[in-house]
Amino acid sequence: MRFGPTLLLWPFCVLLLSSFTFSGCKEADMRPYSVFPVDGQFLIHDKPASLTVLTFHRLDSEGDYPQKRWSVVVKDDGHFVPVQSDGAIGLPSGKYALTIDWLDLSEHQEFEGQFSTVDKPLTTITVQEGINFIPPINLK
Repeated sequence: MRFGPTLLLWPFCVLLLSSFTFSGCKEADMRPYSVFPVDGQFLIHDKPASLTVLTFHRLDSEGDYPQKRWSVVVKDDGHFVPVQSDGAIGLPSGKYALTIDWLDLSEHQEFEGQFSTVDKPLTTITVQEGINFIPPINLK
């Protein structure tokens, strides 16, 4: 049985066509909700609280969100910016409780066990449409 050049090129044509078909379909386009930028700073004793993880727990029951909490590692300068799994910066609008997970508790043992549950959060914030700047959070 002999294969002609047309038959040999057929799988490549299908692959090329499917790449054009799916290239415009991004996860962000399929997200059923909008996110809004959130920027803040977390300090301990007036110094950047690096090596901590802040978790944003959604308190509102409105909306159909597959994800109810988002975590972010605080940068060396104390700033934090939540990012969606698809790379979009921000969070859906609503009310959130912020809790802390300590990556290195050796310098901050006085806070051990504090601010780690939704019942006793570090603070609560409200994300609104537009850009959201959270005033610096400073533990003392």
